[in-house]
Amino acid sequence: MLSTEEFDCLDAYLAAFNVCLENRNLIAHSQINMNDVDGGISLTKSSKKDHLSLNRYHVPTDDMMEVARTMDDLKNNGFALSLAIWAGPKRLLSLGGQKLLPVPLPSRFPLPRKLNPLPRKD
Repeated sequence: MLSTEEFDCLDAYLAAFNVCLENRNLIAHSQINMNDVDGGISLTKSSKKDHLSLNRYHVPTDDMMEVARTMDDLKNNGFALSLAIWAGPKRLLSLGGQKLLPVPLPSRFPLPRKLNPLPRKD
C-alpha cells in the first residue's frame, strides 16, 4: 500500500509521463519538413481523429531541448521515486549490506508542456 504522499508523487509522475510520451510519439512518428525549418524544427503528423488530415508543428530549438531535458528529469524522478517507495515509510535502504542510507521521497514532478499543432490556415 502506498501512503497518500507516495500516491500523490506517483500520480504526478504518471501524468507527466503521459505528456512526455505524447511529445515523444509526435517527434518519433512525424515527418520532418526540411525545407520549412526556420529557427527550429517543422513537423507534420496525421491527426489522431482523422488520419487524412495533417497537423503541422513548429518546435523552436529551445523548446525541443526543453522537451529532451524534461524527459531526462522525469527519468531521474521516476528512479528516485521507485527507490523511495521501495525503502518504505522509514525511507531507509540498505544497498549491498552496508549501513542504511536515507532515501527521501522526491518532490511532485510538475506537468510538462505539451507540444501543440500550429493553428489551421483554412
